[in-house]
Amino acid sequence: MGIAERKEREKEQRRSAIIDAAETVFFTKGVEIATMDEIAEKAELSKGTLYLYFKSKTELYMAICQRGLHILHEAFSAINDLPLNGQEKLRRIGHAYFDFSQRHPEYFKASFHFEMHEMDIETMDSEVALSCESQGSKLLECTVSVIEDGIRDGSIHPSQDPKELAVMLWSSMRGVIQILNMKSKGHQISILSDINLEDLAPHFINLILEGVRHAPAELAKKV
Repeated sequence: MGIAERKEREKEQRRSAIIDAAETVFFTKGVEIATMDEIAEKAELSKGTLYLYFKSKTELYMAICQRGLHILHEAFSAINDLPLNGQEKLRRIGHAYFDFSQRHPEYFKASFHFEMHEMDIETMDSEVALSCESQGSKLLECTVSVIEDGIRDGSIHPSQDPKELAVMLWSSMRGVIQILNMKSKGHQISILSDINLEDLAPHFINLILEGVRHAPAELAKKV
């Protein structure tokens, strides 16, 4: 291995170590309260070294989001490669997204923060931000591909618009997960106490899949 390759490997290892330290601090204290000083101390580096790798605390949190989106994309891609009809793939993608939110709640939180955070000019053009945007696009594209498979094999009604349906599923599933998270965070909403929340996401996925078998209501009325 040449000197340049070794230096590049060491740089990547240090970058990864900084993200590891940031995860520990962010996940323990929360992104709003955590400071770059605390992350530098955890990483056993100077704060100046952190800024050589990341422009801001926001960009560093985006790097954590990037890790989470990579995990989710791998899960979606594996499902897309299975020898199943489109509707069943769509079911598994829904469950994979829900499982991701439960197994990796901090990564899910980071992705939600990224989507809701107003990007400043300096951050939006950073390599990390662009990577997160790209990963998010790939997740939706994977979902669109599965829906298109379903339309071709007849398990999803051909009147469904793949891109529109993918966006609706993505946003609706996120809403269901947020409802689940409300109770775990101590919100006292009476109706939630009467619902088996563990079954809410699977029931929602079944409801959606039942709907995509048929034509949309507007089209059905015309027929």
